[in-house]
Amino acid sequence: MALTARPIRFNTRQRSDYHGENRDFLAPVIAQGAGSVDAWAAVHSVTLTNTTALNFNDTSHRPASLGFTLTNTGSETLSYTLGHRGAASGYVMNTTHALTTGDAQPIYASLQIVPSSLTLDPGQTATVSVSIASEPALPEAAKRISYFGGYVTIDASSSNSTNLSLPYTAFGGDLASLPMINRDQTHLAAYDAATSSTSGSLPAGRVFECLYRPNASPPCTFPADGLALSLVTQTRNLTIDLVSKQSGQTVLPPGGGVYASGSNNPWDGSGYHAWDGSDRNRTFVPAGEYVWKVTALRLNADSGVLDKDWDVWESASWVLRYAADSTGLPPAGRA
Repeated sequence: MALTARPIRFNTRQRSDYHGENRDFLAPVIAQGAGSVDAWAAVHSVTLTNTTALNFNDTSHRPASLGFTLTNTGSETLSYTLGHRGAASGYVMNTTHALTTGDAQPIYASLQIVPSSLTLDPGQTATVSVSIASEPALPEAAKRISYFGGYVTIDASSSNSTNLSLPYTAFGGDLASLPMINRDQTHLAAYDAATSSTSGSLPAGRVFECLYRPNASPPCTFPADGLALSLVTQTRNLTIDLVSKQSGQTVLPPGGGVYASGSNNPWDGSGYHAWDGSDRNRTFVPAGEYVWKVTALRLNADSGVLDKDWDVWESASWVLRYAADSTGLPPAGRA
């Protein structure tokens, strides 16, 4: 159905409730895909391709060309003319640390399509090669990462054929340079268990005093130290570590942090994590000064072991103390 879908124009409605206005250019492919389904055309089309879309990745990982096959399943010989129809482009990031919303401009890439015309007898198949000849003229693509795309148009000579199009997508710049952690919305915070919410950003040196009861659930009772964490986009691997300000070492090994996510349990955009003494099966944390350290695997990371593959953020420091009337407190907790 992708081949026979009808691409639609961009509408100014973004995340509001008003109707919006159509523009005289196509909406981004990453927003609409192949377009609006045309069921009649899908049933009656005699031209098929072996793929529903072409993905050219980003500038640093772009294939030199991508191919697709075109097959005439009809009973007459067909001549095809192939061309390009651009869709809106834009930036992935705004000028701070967040994704843009509804950013779309009528600026297009150019394609090289080989062959640009061909003739197929009934049952015959041919291969078409497509490459990005030039990216859209978006001057901040390297810094803010651009997205772009469009459609390879396929016009057949048959009197009853419909115009066909194959969508493609690509990014300008290096996706691995995209920040994963939104630094405008990530900060040290106090967590309120009663309301399941966090405070605003706290200054460095905030003291949190824990009333410790080793058999209680959770072991610590206090306005818990917490971290309000917001991501630019989801990551395949994220860890939150509690790090000693003095030694620079994580204090809750082993296992890769007090929180770890993966492909099956990703951090869902924005949220919080708070320490209440229950982390790592109630591993005791001595009194002292600490920071939260967040490590997130970047998009298109090659190996997951190189420094450039990770986005790292550290919070302001905070101080953990234990109340004098705590019970069952290990010696390290009395500092």
